[in-house]
Amino acid sequence: MTITRVKLSFTKVWLPILLLVYLHRVGASQGENAWEWIISRLTELDGPAFRDQVASSLVQMSANAYRYPDTATVDIPSWVLSSKVMPIAPAGGGVHAQVYEEENGGADGRIVVAFRGTQIGKTIDCDADLCADARLWETPGREKCPPPAGMCEKFDDATLDYLSQAVQYTQKALDAYPSTSLLLTGHSLGAGLAVLVSASLSAKHGAIPVIAFSAVGTRTALQVRNLTLDAEHRKKIIIIANQWDEVMRTSWDDQLGLLCLYKTTLNSYCEKCFESPTCAFDAVSTGRSMVEVEGVSSANNSNCKRCFLTTHYLAKVMDIIQKGTQPTCEFIA
Repeated sequence: MTITRVKLSFTKVWLPILLLVYLHRVGASQGENAWEWIISRLTELDGPAFRDQVASSLVQMSANAYRYPDTATVDIPSWVLSSKVMPIAPAGGGVHAQVYEEENGGADGRIVVAFRGTQIGKTIDCDADLCADARLWETPGREKCPPPAGMCEKFDDATLDYLSQAVQYTQKALDAYPSTSLLLTGHSLGAGLAVLVSASLSAKHGAIPVIAFSAVGTRTALQVRNLTLDAEHRKKIIIIANQWDEVMRTSWDDQLGLLCLYKTTLNSYCEKCFESPTCAFDAVSTGRSMVEVEGVSSANNSNCKRCFLTTHYLAKVMDIIQKGTQPTCEFIA
């Protein structure tokens, strides 16, 4: 191997890791929460730095939450799955989540709780996620878009109470790591849960920061549960996504926090979908026939489904992040 190739290998693999360690130590030396120190400087990062210091590891944690336990998870440099708090992945429905700890982070290191999004496929697990979605996200007009008849009757209330499960799991992580710096992440349903959990635990633990991906809008869901995020707390809610993300765009008035959006071309599927949005269940449930909604053509159902798959599907989000372009960040109070 030539010296040049060795240098390139070092730059690509080890430099981001060393930089993260440096950022953590500097933040700690200044008496700041390690995650909050990074968040406060988020908008100063260029594209590659945003990818390497912020998004890349967290989006892989979110992806691993989908993979576990059926598929081997992907190793993440400088992070390991917690040996103190085991992953949860109930086969019959319920929240799926994992805890990561910073390798060699010590008692004052960082931890991340990653929540899985809505699973896609013809499974009990998928059905439970869709039914939980219907309960969690109170958005105008959503009552006109119920889950398919009979889908949710097979689950009891405790199984579909994803927020309580997520809060309990996060509290377990906090109890296991009392002096560490905690961050919440996830994709889609998991991203929305991260925001609700942060609000639910704020009275006891302060503003737990969130850096998540392609979140459904949470403003109304917070209001109906009498959960509040003050102005400073909202500055610690970071949502990363494609600017034309189908789920985010169709719940745009419910978005809040710092939205960091990657600029992409508006494709024809999304353009047609946004002219007449369909129910979230039509877009998400790609493993079954599209649910027919009165007054919505099957053609537009197909447009929204394709828009979903090209903008919201996590693999597509990961592809954008890995390109290293710089997202545009805008704060929504």
